[in-house]
Amino acid sequence: MPSPSSWRPGCRAVAATLSVGLVGALLVVAVVDPVLAARLVDEGGAVETLQVVFEAAAGILAFRQGRAARRAGQPATLEVAIVASMTALCIGEVDLDRIIFGTKIISTRFFVNPGRPLALRMLAVALVVGPPLAVALWLLARFRHLWGAALDGLRQPWGQVAAFGAALSLAVEVAEKPLGRIEWLPRNFAEELLECVAALLIFAGLAARRRAMMNRMSVRSLTVVALVVLGLAGCRGEHPAAAQDKPKAQAPPAREVRVVPAGERTLPLAVAATGTLAAEDQVTLSAKVPGRVERIDVDLGSRVRRGQPIAQLDQTDFTLRVEQAEAALQQARARLGLSPAGQEETVEPEKTAIVRQARAVLDEARLTRDRSVKLLEQQLIARAQLDTAEANLQVAEARYQDALEEVRNRQAVLAQRRSELQLARQQFTDTVVLAPVDGAVSQRQVSPGEFLAAGAPMATLVRIHPLRLRVAVPEREAMSVRTGQLVRLTIDGDPAVHTGRVVRLAPIVQELNRTLMVEAEVPNERGVLRAGAFARAEIVTDAGQPIITVPTSALVVFAGVEKVLVVRGGKTAEVRVQTGRRLGEEVEIVEGLKRGEAVVDKPGGLTGGQAVSVKP
Repeated sequence: MPSPSSWRPGCRAVAATLSVGLVGALLVVAVVDPVLAARLVDEGGAVETLQVVFEAAAGILAFRQGRAARRAGQPATLEVAIVASMTALCIGEVDLDRIIFGTKIISTRFFVNPGRPLALRMLAVALVVGPPLAVALWLLARFRHLWGAALDGLRQPWGQVAAFGAALSLAVEVAEKPLGRIEWLPRNFAEELLECVAALLIFAGLAARRRAMMNRMSVRSLTVVALVVLGLAGCRGEHPAAAQDKPKAQAPPAREVRVVPAGERTLPLAVAATGTLAAEDQVTLSAKVPGRVERIDVDLGSRVRRGQPIAQLDQTDFTLRVEQAEAALQQARARLGLSPAGQEETVEPEKTAIVRQARAVLDEARLTRDRSVKLLEQQLIARAQLDTAEANLQVAEARYQDALEEVRNRQAVLAQRRSELQLARQQFTDTVVLAPVDGAVSQRQVSPGEFLAAGAPMATLVRIHPLRLRVAVPEREAMSVRTGQLVRLTIDGDPAVHTGRVVRLAPIVQELNRTLMVEAEVPNERGVLRAGAFARAEIVTDAGQPIITVPTSALVVFAGVEKVLVVRGGKTAEVRVQTGRRLGEEVEIVEGLKRGEAVVDKPGGLTGGQAVSVKP
């Protein structure tokens, strides 16, 4: 078992240590001096130069290893692929195409630019496309050797380190834009740093392969490499810390600053939410009867009042139906013995001609029967004649009853004809479509000349006064929301603040997003607001609450941390604060300051611990 003093780290530990050291050093520089960090990751800066050095060194190592493999009679397919990749990365970093041709070839469409000489463009094609294509075809022809060598390398620590570096480089290329826009880091800082780490890992893996470092590496070598990397990452002409080591006699004089007290003001407590304005009512207008559209009097955006005509169908067929129903009604009245043009509809059945006729026949049959009974008693007629008289009487009674039922039937027919006339007139009226509410037309769906079925949509009408505001309030603030509370809202493109009232609260909290749906009515008499607009709203839950405010110019924000500077003992001190609402030129301080505490206004480049003097 080896002694503790003889322990040497493997190549994976070396690569991890170097990577962590490089990342840590540059992150420290980014926090302490963002300007220096931005300069380090600039194009042609120290980080990019270090990356090119690592990539070039890795290419040289791969070339030498490939030559050694060829001398030993082994294929050098993997080494050729590594050399080609490193060469391409170095060319991309140093902008070799700009050096040769004076411009970025791909970004300016150099190949198809007729303003460039044809010979120069052909040369660009040959240099940019030719060598990579030749290498790719050569590697494709030897894919089996390349695949076997890659698998053998992945089984070794050096291959794992180099493969991780290659994967990291590819991931950085894929996520280039998000990495270049991290807010608390200088622009492109994360991208350049990770690319440099990837180059370092590839170099470390190939170096471990060449120098038989797959299992061991001396601590002295690790220390020297780490110090070199940290020195390259943190080097510059003079660090601000050096200025602090100068004699105190050269310290700058105290800077004059203006301080303002943290003020207190009373503002209503409100719950902020976002939502959508919706129409109070939305109606799809349609005709109750089928027909051809004769005219339509509205279009998109037309304002209408309740009862105003919107459209009209062709009325010819319906006029004829009214006339037909009127004639049928007159016929039914005539059959009852009523005047065709009269309005009365009640008639006594006994006064109708059909009933009077049946009544006369019945009376005659009854007299004949009675006479026959007397004559039979006197034995002047035969019994058969009496039976005939009895039968005639029964027939007359039945005809009389039938006459009464016929009169009642004609009365029912008269009522039916009256209803048919009213229905025909109603259908005639329905050919004109009227607005059911006050509002505006949001969609016109037909044109004159179209034939529509009954119920086919013609236009969509929305009621725009008042509007209905629907907002989702977080569950933690929903308990303070009540009906009747004031709502202030603004919409994009309109600087005015509109008001409304909470009128409805949902009975349940949505489980998916833990919010409570709240509806408010917003007056819109002038039609300034539009249904469907996105709105930012504040529900006033408390009429007045004291808050502490400072000017927005006194607030310092760095890496997402908000703070202000106060003067204590002739020096500035940083105080972290939590801000709330923006109130014009002031900002609410939720936590971190007390009322009346003096803060530095417009601190500029001031930091904590600097000597200052307060302007009178």
